Order: sequence, then C-alpha cells, then structure tokens
Amino acid sequence: MDAFRDEVTEIEQVFCLSAGATSVSSRVVDYDPRDDGCVVSLWDSWNRFMRGLILSCASTQVIGTSGRIYAPARVQSEAQTVVLLVRASKSRSNSIRAMAGEPSWYDQRGLADVVNELRLSNGQQIVMSVTSSSVSLGEGFLASNPIEEVRTVRNFIAHKNDATLARARTYMTGHVTNHTHELMVGGVSRFRQWVDTFVAIAETAAV
Repeated sequence: MDAFRDEVTEIEQVFCLSAGATSVSSRVVDYDPRDDGCVVSLWDSWNRFMRGLILSCASTQVIGTSGRIYAPARVQSEAQTVVLLVRASKSRSNSIRAMAGEPSWYDQRGLADVVNELRLSNGQQIVMSVTSSSVSLGEGFLASNPIEEVRTVRNFIAHKNDATLARARTYMTGHVTNHTHELMVGGVSRFRQWVDTFVAIAETAAV
C-alpha cells in the first residue's frame, strides 16, 4: 500500500510540473506527451497494485491497514494463482478475463469471480472497495469512482484512433490535457483527484 501511494504521488508531482499546453499535432486530436504519460503511468501503477494485492492475499497471511489478519483458504504460489485464473477465464460460468497469459487485474466486472475462485477471506472487502460507485475523500466529500474513466482515457492515449476517441468522449469533451487539468470541487485538477481517489480505494481495499 505504501509503495503504491508513494509511486502515484510521484506521478502526481510530475503532472503538476506540466504546463498543460498541447504540443503535438495529431490527425485524431492534439496531445501533450507529458500529460498522456502521467495518465498511462497512473493506470499501470493501479494495475500492478491490484495484481500485487490479489496475489499476496492468495499466497500468504496478510495484515490489513486496520491490523486485521487475513489468511487464504487455499494457499497458492503466484504462478499457481495466475494459472488458475487464466484457466478459469476460459469458462463461460464466470466473468474472469485474461490476456497474454495474465488475468485482467483491472477488470471490475470479473473481480468478484476472481476473489471467489481464489477463496480470499478478504475478497468481499476488496470487491466492495474497487467497485463502489463513489469514494470518500474525507470531510464528507465523495468523488466518483474514476477507474473506468481512467481506463478509457488511457486506452485512447495508447491507441489514438476514432473508435477509442469516441469511447473517451463519454468522459471528456476536449483533448486529454484539457480533461486532466480541469479544476474540480476544491480547486484541484481532475488528475490530482484521480490520484487521491485511487489511493482512497486502495486503502479501503487493503483494510
């Protein structure tokens, strides 16, 4: 948890150094490589956090941030867990997805099936945290869960074409730079709110 928080905080610091000026012309939409890179890095960090969280909970006894101890009902190595989930993804009886020999750790729709397949004692806590529609950021302030938004914008950044842009347009009206630098409630940029919300989700999932 601490490593994830530290990493995304560094990504946020890099983002804040960006002037937010679109600098590269593109057939699809102009973009700023720095802002694009921060979104991709944030999404990559989240995926690695989810992978590490699930694999740790499946392979050994873990202590949550609350001090509660969780032990897996069936202890498995990292390799065994990955093989089990990839095999399970081939069944039509669940929503687990896999690609290139790895489960889709980011996939909210299949998360419940993942933790059930692994029989994680804290599986319900993880699912409730990651799939919640809103996230508490303290002092009574609730933010929308940004996971699907960040995934969609990241996919457009990684594959700039009309199809991915159309999907990203469900969240943004301008280009990525305008969207990520837009000021939200409290005067923070959308990207900084994404970071705060991802950290809050991670902390709740790891309780």
